[in-house]
Amino acid sequence: MKKLIKTCMPQGLLNSARDISSRKKLASIMPLPFTAKELPTFTKTDLIQRLSSKDSAEFWSEDSRELSALLGGDDRWGGVNPGDRRAIYTLIMATKPKTVLEIGTHIGASTLHLAKALERSGSGGHITTVDILNVNAENGPWRDIGMTHCPLDYLKKLRLSDSVTFIAQKSAAFLKDCTEKFDFIFLDGDHGADTVYIEVSAALAKLNKGGLILLHDYYPNGEALFPDGSIIYGPYRAMERIAKENSDITTINLSPLPWESKQGSVNTSLTIISRK
Repeated sequence: MKKLIKTCMPQGLLNSARDISSRKKLASIMPLPFTAKELPTFTKTDLIQRLSSKDSAEFWSEDSRELSALLGGDDRWGGVNPGDRRAIYTLIMATKPKTVLEIGTHIGASTLHLAKALERSGSGGHITTVDILNVNAENGPWRDIGMTHCPLDYLKKLRLSDSVTFIAQKSAAFLKDCTEKFDFIFLDGDHGADTVYIEVSAALAKLNKGGLILLHDYYPNGEALFPDGSIIYGPYRAMERIAKENSDITTINLSPLPWESKQGSVNTSLTIISRK
């Protein structure tokens, strides 16, 4: 029934309903601590330079063919779009992290690109990827959408399975109990404003000095990024509140990318959390 309602509802009304829901959920959360002491200070110019690396472009030309042969060259399975895949790959190549945390594995599209970039960077890094579901189960999300293999099987085909640890757990519980700290954290799980607010607070506490936190599905100013007009409000509303409560924390969206993302656009919802 919910899918039918979404299909019939005009995009503007659907966006408004999503925003009302995001605000209501976020208002129910008591203030949490946020520390920016480990965050680096970025500028838009810094990030553009990182995304424009000639070395990364050369390696991407080779690695993307291998990755696309497994996942396809588009986002028809519901994973991150091709432009975002390249941006994630390039950021890993530029930062060469030793420890990576991904929240929201889903079908493993970003996981595979993280792992391939880590291998190519020579950092010897390891990924911990967390999802509320067992993404490698026989009845996992990969099966529901018609894919032929689970994320672990694809990693085995790439000979990269040893570089990834899969965790089936709610993000808040994992972040609360985890004793490890990370150089790179990618938040792409439940995009509810309340969940993102909680995740960012916990992620900041698990970040190594100078580490990077990357958000997905952040729509700056709560405005559409792509021609279809769809907007996901949760990450933006969460960061809007965080910035009001913590004047030393800000966000930098990676748009425009130096390449196409989706729907003929060069925009992206990928956004860095930075210290002012």
